[in-house]
Amino acid sequence: MAAANRRSRNITEGTARAPNRSMFYALGYQEGDFGKPMIGVANGHSTITPCNSGLQKLADAAVDALKAAGANPQIASRRASAASGWTASSSSAAATRTCPAE
Repeated sequence: MAAANRRSRNITEGTARAPNRSMFYALGYQEGDFGKPMIGVANGHSTITPCNSGLQKLADAAVDALKAAGANPQIASRRASAASGWTASSSSAAATRTCPAE
């Protein structure tokens, strides 16, 4: 059986990933947290339009459920996701990484 955190290990395990771990330690992670899967929760909450104002409650529920299941939820707002190069398709739940223009 594959480890529950098989994809998360790509960014947390090994000598080359020490800078990544230090960032997570600065966020409050403990050594045991790296054995848990990190799961992203995209949150488009905004108070500017009524259609997005209820999304925070859904994101909070998702985070609570993931924590209860033993995962480490990582929350990304639309603004933070776009600034880091992550984009999500509005027609699917898939997220893709795009490279900034050079």
